Amino acid sequence: MLHSFFRWGTRRDLTHVDPTEGLPRTRPLPERPAIPWTAIEQQRLLDACRGIFDKQDPGRKFLHSRPGQRRGVSAVPPEYLYPLVFLGLRTGLRLGDLLHLEWRHIDFVRQRIIIPGVEVRTLTDIDIPLHPDVRALLEEIFSQALSLPQVPPRILEAVGLPMWKGLPDEREVLHVFRVVRRHADIQKGDFNSLRVSFLRNCALARVPMKDAARLCDWDGEGAILNLIYEDGALETRFPLR
Repeated sequence: MLHSFFRWGTRRDLTHVDPTEGLPRTRPLPERPAIPWTAIEQQRLLDACRGIFDKQDPGRKFLHSRPGQRRGVSAVPPEYLYPLVFLGLRTGLRLGDLLHLEWRHIDFVRQRIIIPGVEVRTLTDIDIPLHPDVRALLEEIFSQALSLPQVPPRILEAVGLPMWKGLPDEREVLHVFRVVRRHADIQKGDFNSLRVSFLRNCALARVPMKDAARLCDWDGEGAILNLIYEDGALETRFPLR
């Protein structure tokens, strides 16, 4: 943690000395590679986020909350989950960036999502063109936000994003997402798979991986993305650089 702190300080020109350099560090935990989901799996996940399931399971329960109301449990996913997952698939943004995405980051005139680098983990400016479906979804959420007593700064707060001590409750969001993923019959992958699926979709659309990785601020050095085509018979490896 200290090494990460001083490394961040050197990037911001706050210090030029890292006293932790050369000190022994603990062995990092093995990273679980994100798994890109096929178009069929992505659609099944989006349907599950809307409460459409292939199999009936009356025992499923989802935490939910509405602006100004207490939390509760229901048999359908909370309203914020579909916009969250849809934005993740169409923008490739990290979970933290999506949870903290604000209206000031949306430029409807230029049709872009612009996040300053000082608000991003990699300190790199993010500039993503607005997909037409993303624009339509954001406009729908904004109309809901206007019906509230006060328009919340964060976009997903208008559709019931759970909060904890004034900040988005990432732990609860991940719990609900994993429950929905299981009910969508997707056994592998986690929220970061949305980012990898975004890169996969870009590759299938013949977008150069270098440009796609820049859009979603992919910072994996030397990583290789495995993109599996629809029929599963063809596998292509794209270097992210």
